[in-house]
Amino acid sequence: MAALIRHRRLAKAARMLRDPLLADLPVQAIGARVGLADAAGFSRMFSKEFGATPGKYRNAS
Repeated sequence: MAALIRHRRLAKAARMLRDPLLADLPVQAIGARVGLADAAGFSRMFSKEFGATPGKYRNAS
């Protein structure tokens, strides 16, 4: 169950990172908005799920 919740939070963060209307919102703020307030933990989990850090993922979008 925890894995499913984590996956959903990370998927929502990925959508937010691709959203051009949120381009000025810091990556840490996006993590916090999806319930992952620890910046290092968010980056680590996101990288494991998507193969790139949140910042690199955003820049590639």
